[in-house]
Amino acid sequence: MRHFWAFFVAPAAIYYIESSFTAARILGERGPFVTLTCPNCGNDRNFQVKTLQMHVVHLEDNRVEVSEESRPAVLEVLCDECESALNFEEFEDTLRKEVLLTIGAR
Repeated sequence: MRHFWAFFVAPAAIYYIESSFTAARILGERGPFVTLTCPNCGNDRNFQVKTLQMHVVHLEDNRVEVSEESRPAVLEVLCDECESALNFEEFEDTLRKEVLLTIGAR
């Protein structure tokens, strides 16, 4: 009889994104530009997106196998220059959707 042990691992990941995302991927090449600017330092290029993801792993015969994993959830968005927190819920819909699509989150 084999014994399976399940435990949860919740690593945090940081994704670096650049602003000036376009809806061109969705609307064609002439889509509108969506911008994001840090209110503290004026950075409009690089931001950190911190995520959380859950994995269920099984240990069997000296192997570790992932049996289930969740999609990453956005925890926090920071300016990459001054590390000021930005409210992800206040981003324009197009930008928020593009960020979620880019990092594979929900």
